Amino acid sequence: MDNEENNEFIASVIDQSLGLPPEELPPVFHRAAQSLPRWHLLMLQDRRRMEYYSDVIRPKVEGKIVLDVGTGSGILSHLALKWGAKKVYSIEQNPALQAVYRHLMKIPLKNGKAELICDDAQFLRLEQFHEGPPDVVVHELFGSIGMGENLIPIFRALSSEGILTHKTDIVPDCLEVLVRPVWSELIAKEGVVPAFDDYPLDAMNVFGCQTFWEQDYLASRASNWQMAGDSQRLFKCNLRDLNLPDLVELSFKASHCSHLKLWMKIEDTKTGLIHANDHQEVDTHWANAFLSIPNWLRGKDFKVEFKIYPNNIQVHRFF
Repeated sequence: MDNEENNEFIASVIDQSLGLPPEELPPVFHRAAQSLPRWHLLMLQDRRRMEYYSDVIRPKVEGKIVLDVGTGSGILSHLALKWGAKKVYSIEQNPALQAVYRHLMKIPLKNGKAELICDDAQFLRLEQFHEGPPDVVVHELFGSIGMGENLIPIFRALSSEGILTHKTDIVPDCLEVLVRPVWSELIAKEGVVPAFDDYPLDAMNVFGCQTFWEQDYLASRASNWQMAGDSQRLFKCNLRDLNLPDLVELSFKASHCSHLKLWMKIEDTKTGLIHANDHQEVDTHWANAFLSIPNWLRGKDFKVEFKIYPNNIQVHRFF
């Protein structure tokens, strides 16, 4: 997508979501849009994601003070205000996204319904919330396999500072990462980067969102994927207690397995609403991770040890 297409797309998103006609967009908005990362545009295009967040935010925010962590261009902040939030504090440290936010949210900013805090969410202080601590925290910090955008360190910092308490409603509040054995003869022949001991999955260059070539490559071959066994839970983390296992061992009895697919579920436990990316689609923002199985293990039962860190997941060993 070139810059002109980016501008047209963002204009259409604003027109549909916020009711602003494209012809009223000032040049400064278009300049900001040109510098937006493509992954952010894809995220806005993901209809299932946007519908999920609208549905999960709607019953939570009426008359409440809301904190939007990693606000981006402000879509979740807009949804919170749309569904009746009293005030929204929006946290964003990317200057290009801040510029877009200021345009999209210029009316709420002017009337005091929204406030933009240009800072890293890990360094927020309670005194920055002039109308009191937030009643609700909304976020989309799931990144690579749920762990790539400092999700756990940010929520630990919010809790430590007293911004997040036992009364705060977190939307969504639960992350589950699962592993499924799959087979693709086509990709096995073409060769995806193999796994090595203690190699971080985020750096393996097999995760769809790391580069868009990878996502297009994997999604275009979706019909070649075959399930080779049931999914197993790697971990499930509630963002209130933030407990993670250190080391997880999974066993697979898939005799015809070329890869392990890591995918995730996000859940709002109060409403029971779940969004999952088990079935990869071209227009889905959250891509899957596909981990190559070493050739010497193919056709055999095997085990994998995963190390779980606050910022990433690592493969410790195959055996």
